[in-house]
Amino acid sequence: MNQEIKILLAEDDPSLGLLLVDLLNREGYTVNLCKDGEHALLEFEKQTFDFCLLDVMMPKKDGFEVAKLIRQSNALIPIIFITAKSLKEDRLKGYGLGADDYITKPFEEEELLYRIRA
Repeated sequence: MNQEIKILLAEDDPSLGLLLVDLLNREGYTVNLCKDGEHALLEFEKQTFDFCLLDVMMPKKDGFEVAKLIRQSNALIPIIFITAKSLKEDRLKGYGLGADDYITKPFEEEELLYRIRA
């Protein structure tokens, strides 16, 4: 159903990363999992993605920095932050960097899927 949609997933938690890859693959999305911000940026430069799911707290480059750099080369790609950082200031910073949505951990899988579809 969503075979043509390719998602860049930047998540440093191995368990959550694999869970999300499995969930999104079952929904028909193609997912490229990156375990840190630098890896995510390298993959973004090498491939074409339709969507980005970014954790905020990652090694090497955090999700905010990754989103800022992605926005410099692609102003339109949808970005959703998936993060444990739930403070108002963090959400506002995420939206200020051009995020389309901001979802805090833990979250319901079904809610994430609806937000991606939206």
